[in-house]
Amino acid sequence: MPQDLLPLPLLTGPLSSPGMETIVSAMAAPSFWPEILRLLGGLLGLAGLLFLAVQLARRFWPQPPVTPFIQVVATHYLTSSQALLVVAVGGQRFLLARSADQVAFLTSLPADEGTVAASPLRTASCQED
Repeated sequence: MPQDLLPLPLLTGPLSSPGMETIVSAMAAPSFWPEILRLLGGLLGLAGLLFLAVQLARRFWPQPPVTPFIQVVATHYLTSSQALLVVAVGGQRFLLARSADQVAFLTSLPADEGTVAASPLRTASCQED
């Protein structure tokens, strides 16, 4: 740094006096770019590690099977806008009628036997064919 740019009080004493070197070095403009780049690199590295941990957890963490609470077991179309539905809710089964603008409850069916082929709608559908 040229001597003529230094403030007047700093020019009164020799540059080798104690404390003068720290004043001159403090006046030099610090460069923050390397530190900013280092900070951004560290943040990118942490974000990458977090992303990798999430991906590994999704892949190797055992997840319970998801079974829907409400399932449409069977559908029998009467017309293009009307149908009979067998719906399982929990362990119970219900027969519903669906039209273009409403759904109506018809009856409750016996407990689920574990097969769709045993439902009355499936049997009726097979007999009509």
